[in-house]
Amino acid sequence: MPFGPSGENVTADIHNVSVDIFDKWLKNQYIIYMEIEAFWKRVKLLLKEKNLIQLEAARACGRSLFTLRGWMAKGINPPLCDAWKIAGLLGVSLEYLISGRITDKTVKANREVLILLKRASEKLNRAV
Repeated sequence: MPFGPSGENVTADIHNVSVDIFDKWLKNQYIIYMEIEAFWKRVKLLLKEKNLIQLEAARACGRSLFTLRGWMAKGINPPLCDAWKIAGLLGVSLEYLISGRITDKTVKANREVLILLKRASEKLNRAV
């Protein structure tokens, strides 16, 4: 019986895939599914927090609302460029949407944006 590099049973034919390989594949699919579920959960939460609707996210990607809702309902990974556009619309990093983690780099960038917004607001107040 042939074994793979990590010792798993790799015996398979066109009708019968080994249980070991199928179990590993299934676990990987579950992990990917859970990550995309969390991605869409964060997107929905941020849309709500920012008083945006799904149509605005779809438009940011150049996609139809039907397509965006399909991705959400079916747990489909959006193309990377579309995920990046959604992150931009929501004002968060793509890393945050994917992982839920806020890194020091993200915090620093957010602080810089807040400083620029404060300066712009002060200039507008002086001009009025």
